[in-house]
Amino acid sequence: VAVEINSRPERRDPPTRLLELARDLGCLFSIDSDAHAPGQLDMLDHGAVRATEAGIDPERMKRAATLRALRQRSLALDANLQVDTAPGEGTRLTLVIPLDRKRQRKSRRPEPVEENA
Repeated sequence: VAVEINSRPERRDPPTRLLELARDLGCLFSIDSDAHAPGQLDMLDHGAVRATEAGIDPERMKRAATLRALRQRSLALDANLQVDTAPGEGTRLTLVIPLDRKRQRKSRRPEPVEENA
C-alpha cells in the first residue's frame, strides 16, 4: 500500500501533516500524475517537490505500474490481461489469473525428447 501524493499544484492532498504522519509510520508513497487529463504529466515535479518538503526519502517513492509492467506480470502468472478503453469513458483493465496455475504450466511444457543411445 502506498500513499498517493497529488501532483496538481492547486490540490495539496493529502495535507502535509498527513504526509508527515505517513512518513513517520513507514508508509510508501507514489505521485499521482492525474494523467487522464491533458497536460497533467507535466505536473509530476510538483508532487516530487511536495514529497521532498515533507522529508520523504526517495527510496520510499514507488512508481505506479505501467501497462508494460502489468503485461509482463500477467505473462509471468500465465494470466490474461485485457485492456478496454474508449474516449470519454476511461480505461478498464481485466486480469484473469488461472486458479490451477501448476497444472496449467505442466500442460504447456513440451514433452521431453528421448535421445537414442
